[in-house]
Amino acid sequence: MARLVLLELSLRPGAEPDAVAALEAVAGEARQRADCLHYEVYQPVSAARGELAIVQRWASPAAFEAYLASDEFARTKAALDGALASPPVRTVADTE
Repeated sequence: MARLVLLELSLRPGAEPDAVAALEAVAGEARQRADCLHYEVYQPVSAARGELAIVQRWASPAAFEAYLASDEFARTKAALDGALASPPVRTVADTE
């Protein structure tokens, strides 16, 4: 069973360039994990500037939990420290 994760972010004004660059770097690292099936950072077409979405797909719920304990995830949190205008919204679904 795979795990699909959608993370919706609202950034503070002016934080977008640095946050996006840091998130893209971390995404590249996460994609190197054998159990990462998909990891992309998007600016939704309908969103205002500073609104981002991160879409992840992991091979299993355990793979996602391992990612949450990883250095890559710690760097994601650090990259967003002070950049968020509000808490992120996370939607998680287990899929076949």
